[in-house]
Amino acid sequence: MDLTNPIAEGTLTITGVTIGEDGTTLNYEGNIGPFRPFITQHLRVTDGSGESGVFDGDARVFVEDDAMVSVKVTGTWRRSQGNLTLFSLDNFDDGMHNFTIFEIDILKKSADLTVYSLN
Repeated sequence: MDLTNPIAEGTLTITGVTIGEDGTTLNYEGNIGPFRPFITQHLRVTDGSGESGVFDGDARVFVEDDAMVSVKVTGTWRRSQGNLTLFSLDNFDDGMHNFTIFEIDILKKSADLTVYSLN
């Protein structure tokens, strides 16, 4: 495990935001290095201020040779005004495990990602 050298970096577009009684759902798509992910994350507040919480979700990621893998994502988040930072543990169905940091500008509908391998 090397958390000093990311395996991929890039920016995803937020394609949808759904607000509900039990949380907020974000949808993303784009290109991150060799990965072409489609991601849905459901964020829930865990503090009284609404500035931090937990999330879970799913992704479908196209990798080399256009093969598709399914991914379960889970982690924590924090908010400062219109910016969110998410710390995600990603469990791929092909055995890959990643740690991904999302730096989100909700008003610009963009998310900068840095991906590290945990394998």
